[in-house]
Amino acid sequence: MGVADSCQSLTSTWRRHVKLRLTIVNGISHKRSIVTDSDLYFDENLPACSYPTVPLPFNLLARDAGFLVCREITIVIEVVALEVIDTSDNDGAKSNDVNGFQVLPSQVESVKPKHCIKDRSMNPCLRTTYMNLLLGIIETLCQLPGELSDSDLNEASVAVLYVAQGGFKVDWLEKKVKEVKEKKKNVDTGKARLQQMEQDLQNLNQKRLDLKDLLDKEKANDLAANAPLSFNDVLKKF
Repeated sequence: MGVADSCQSLTSTWRRHVKLRLTIVNGISHKRSIVTDSDLYFDENLPACSYPTVPLPFNLLARDAGFLVCREITIVIEVVALEVIDTSDNDGAKSNDVNGFQVLPSQVESVKPKHCIKDRSMNPCLRTTYMNLLLGIIETLCQLPGELSDSDLNEASVAVLYVAQGGFKVDWLEKKVKEVKEKKKNVDTGKARLQQMEQDLQNLNQKRLDLKDLLDKEKANDLAANAPLSFNDVLKKF
């Protein structure tokens, strides 16, 4: 963690007191999420420092632990400046507010007004978590149906239910998940038909080769049977 361009744009008396909150989100229960608060102080002599070590649960990657959702672990970091002295005018990249969520400009198109929630008083950390999960579901659905596994789509369905429990109106997204599932089913069925047709064609080709060999032998036998005797063949016994 560090203050951007501190040596160039800030005076020698600058100081920043920042409160950091790191949350490892649990998809089963918010109470089981791991939350770590830290106070960091930055000044001319200490423009950057390492984030404090965060203890990880032993079952972090276990499916039934609740931290792994759609094969992803969501980590939310909140930064709050409690004391700022001699700040610069460089605010860096700005995010956009959409329905009370802070999202990147590149994500605005994915987060339309219909992706709203009923309860706007939700904790900002949880709102951001839901939004990241929502965007993750959308990114999953944008992949080629044939490249998605049944497990991917089942996890997407579970994630949609989880987002719905958070107050999101995601009936439209549930329909999209079903649509992609149907497409994948058609792709898998078509792939199976193609494999069967290729196998049938291979069998037919083999039969054609076998029949050609049999035909060549039959022609050779017919040619031999239809050959006339020569004068010497007739007189061999005399």
